[in-house]
Amino acid sequence: MVKVSVTLKMDSQIHGRLASGVIAYASAHPEWELTLIHLDGQSPRPQWSGDGLINCYHPLRTRRPQVLVSPMHRSSAAIPTVEMDHEAAAQSAFEHLYHRNLRRFGVVGYTRLPWSRARVNAFAKCCAKTDATLKRLKLKVEPTQPDRAVGEIASWLGDDPPFDAVFAVHDQLASYVIRAARERHLEVPERLAVIGVDNLELVCQSVVPALSSVAQPLEQIGYRAAEAMDAILHGRKHPATTKIPPGAVHARGSTERAISRDPLVAEAMKFMLSHLSKPLGIEQVAAGIGTTRATLARRFQRAESETPLAVLTKFRLDQGKQMLKGSDLGVAVVARRCGFEHPAQFSRWFRQHTALTPTEFRTQMCRCLI
Repeated sequence: MVKVSVTLKMDSQIHGRLASGVIAYASAHPEWELTLIHLDGQSPRPQWSGDGLINCYHPLRTRRPQVLVSPMHRSSAAIPTVEMDHEAAAQSAFEHLYHRNLRRFGVVGYTRLPWSRARVNAFAKCCAKTDATLKRLKLKVEPTQPDRAVGEIASWLGDDPPFDAVFAVHDQLASYVIRAARERHLEVPERLAVIGVDNLELVCQSVVPALSSVAQPLEQIGYRAAEAMDAILHGRKHPATTKIPPGAVHARGSTERAISRDPLVAEAMKFMLSHLSKPLGIEQVAAGIGTTRATLARRFQRAESETPLAVLTKFRLDQGKQMLKGSDLGVAVVARRCGFEHPAQFSRWFRQHTALTPTEFRTQMCRCLI
């Protein structure tokens, strides 16, 4: 019998989903005996006699093997860690905003938290590789000081911020950005689009408009942590750090802005986004919104300096990438949802725009071991 304990805050949505992944692994391995131990900053050190610990809260002083699955605290290099790929999550957020023709960005993160710095720096790198601009706010307050955080963000925003979208390093912080924008009478998403990370349903739905967010694959992280613990207990090799690709972007009201200042172009873009699963051409887009192809091309060139076809291609490519990264759907299914009847046609098109086949792209994004 293998006795493994999971330390977590029982009232934490994140910890509960991480523990669900561990439980799924234990259910498939009858030799595992699992114990859940409630732990928070006020709890005494837990008394346990198991073979190993999976920690959702923080590392403990013990000679027994342990695996850390929470990015909130620093850990010794000697403690194996399983976490989301923070850089990939920031890239997903950037692509979501960039493909909505947003180019002026702000980013909000905490100065002293390593995972926060990783997400901020990755977002900055994405901006540096494109024509995007970036303004940063480095919060020195604790994550548990919401009023101070909202005050600092409101001061940073001002009455006319030099950016049109904000990436916040997690959902709670993104909800503070929306609150601060309301204090400054900045309409979200019309004046300021906002996106977070984690896709915590309660947080995302607690603000108006609802928050768009990059999903953190918490159950998968928990499952992989259990795999790492099993490898340790049986003397098998395991990596010091395992990074799991993020899930898909869940688009909600906070980024569903009028995508273009030109109302006709904005209507065309919304039509494109809502019909990506159809083999759509520009003639169909024009007919769908009651205009001509020539008028549509002229308005796109004036408002976006791009052709309608180039924008439709960006939307399809973004959807294809998100589905390949954030799901295990087959290439044929992804192809159909991107408007291609034949997987081979989709693969050729995808390779033309990314230099990778869909399978190669998915493999590259799913290299979890570092």
